[in-house]
Amino acid sequence: MSISAIQNSGVYQAPEVQKAQPASVAPGQAEAIQRQLDQVNRELAQKDNDAYRRQHAVFS
Repeated sequence: MSISAIQNSGVYQAPEVQKAQPASVAPGQAEAIQRQLDQVNRELAQKDNDAYRRQHAVFS
């Protein structure tokens, strides 16, 4: 998808995140990072809609 197609759609589409885990990351730390990533994705999905934008719009 080109940049102009993303801009014209009005919806931000996050790039796919690689699931590869570097060998230097401890298993527990990798799980914590994955939980944080999942939380951010859920929050973005919740906030990335027209109703949320209208309710939280600030006009100056």
